Amino acid sequence: MHRNGFETVSVWQETTPTLPADRKAREQCDVCIIGAGIAGLTAAYLLRREGHDVQVVDAFDMGAGETGRTTAHLTAVLDDRFVTLEKLFGTKGAQLAAASHRAAIDTIERIVREAEIDCDFERVDGLLFASGAEQVDLLNREGGAALNAGFTDLVAVDSLRLPGVRFHGPALRFPRQAQFHVGKYLQGLARDFPASDFNRAYVNNPLVASVVGDLGPILIIVMSALLLAPIVYLAHLPFAKRAP
Repeated sequence: MHRNGFETVSVWQETTPTLPADRKAREQCDVCIIGAGIAGLTAAYLLRREGHDVQVVDAFDMGAGETGRTTAHLTAVLDDRFVTLEKLFGTKGAQLAAASHRAAIDTIERIVREAEIDCDFERVDGLLFASGAEQVDLLNREGGAALNAGFTDLVAVDSLRLPGVRFHGPALRFPRQAQFHVGKYLQGLARDFPASDFNRAYVNNPLVASVVGDLGPILIIVMSALLLAPIVYLAHLPFAKRAP
């Protein structure tokens, strides 16, 4: 789960063995997924369960990018705040954002249960608190916006004390969020995934994609290799510009 020797190594990366992978990609598949993080491998797992021929391509190891440095806190309480989302996209837009993240957590929980993945998955409460008096008004408005977005089980806490943390003040409690070991989760997803369908390109150049024809397959240029796939899912950041 490492890209190079200069980056810091997270606990998830340090405690997850590297997944064996072929260095040569297959030339054709139904779906080619670019990126072997949580989004890419979860999509690959679900597609394979539906009988699709899937291939995952990544420039580095499984979980070597953003996924390997996540907090591993699965939450529908978004950093952009529902006050902001409601202002930008209306109540229905904020509800859609919240519902999609709750569905994602439910999907991960279902996969963990069905595939018997030992990744320390646990439902926990999420807490959003005001770190100073100047944030109390924003916290109260966020509570109202979160209720509008569908968090009907939201609990306003007048006075919260956190063990080991020097904090005492109001907070919002969001039940049924979750946490897990993301490296173990990826290993579980890849357990029945043949090494021939997980491929790494060991170079530092970007991946490039170019559409062939109006409705034809997509030609993917992975360094010196060429792949054809009707569907390409980009589950990697950042991605290179489209080829001319």
